[in-house]
Amino acid sequence: MYYYMPKIEIRNYYLKWNESYGIPQKEINELKKFLTNVIPFFDTRNERGKQ
Repeated sequence: MYYYMPKIEIRNYYLKWNESYGIPQKEINELKKFLTNVIPFFDTRNERGKQ
Protein backbone atom coordinates (compact mmCIF):
# COMPACT_ATOMS: atom_id res chain seq x y z
CA MET A 1 0.00 0.00 0.00
CA TYR A 2 1.30 3.45 -0.89
CA TYR A 3 1.03 6.39 1.46
CA TYR A 4 0.72 9.98 0.29
CA MET A 5 1.21 13.38 1.87
CA PRO A 6 -1.17 15.53 -0.17
CA LYS A 7 -1.14 19.30 0.04
CA ILE A 8 -4.38 20.12 1.84
CA GLU A 9 -5.37 23.76 2.31
CA ILE A 10 -8.67 24.78 3.88
CA ARG A 11 -9.37 28.46 4.53
CA ASN A 12 -6.16 29.89 5.95
CA TYR A 13 -4.98 26.53 7.29
CA TYR A 14 -2.80 23.89 5.71
CA LEU A 15 -1.85 20.40 6.77
CA LYS A 16 1.84 20.02 7.57
CA TRP A 17 2.96 16.40 7.31
CA ASN A 18 5.49 14.68 9.49
CA GLU A 19 8.12 13.28 7.10
CA SER A 20 7.53 9.69 8.21
CA TYR A 21 3.72 9.50 7.83
CA GLY A 22 1.03 9.81 5.20
CA ILE A 23 -2.35 8.36 4.34
CA PRO A 24 -3.60 5.90 1.72
CA GLN A 25 -4.82 7.64 -1.43
CA LYS A 26 -8.37 6.36 -0.95
CA GLU A 27 -8.61 8.29 2.34
CA ILE A 28 -7.51 11.72 1.05
CA ASN A 29 -11.03 12.94 0.20
CA GLU A 30 -12.33 11.65 3.53
CA LEU A 31 -9.60 13.57 5.38
CA LYS A 32 -10.37 16.79 3.46
CA LYS A 33 -14.06 16.46 4.31
CA PHE A 34 -13.29 15.84 7.99
CA LEU A 35 -10.96 18.84 8.23
CA THR A 36 -13.47 21.09 6.46
CA ASN A 37 -16.08 20.10 9.05
CA VAL A 38 -13.93 20.48 12.19
CA ILE A 39 -11.94 23.64 11.43
CA PRO A 40 -14.85 25.98 12.32
CA PHE A 41 -14.84 24.51 15.85
CA PHE A 42 -11.16 25.39 16.32
CA ASP A 43 -11.24 28.73 14.52
CA THR A 44 -13.06 30.66 17.26
CA ARG A 45 -10.49 33.37 18.02
CA ASN A 46 -12.24 35.88 15.72
CA GLU A 47 -15.65 35.11 17.16
CA ARG A 48 -14.49 35.77 20.73
CA GLY A 49 -13.08 39.15 19.75
CA LYS A 50 -16.45 40.28 18.35
CA GLN A 51 -18.31 39.80 21.62
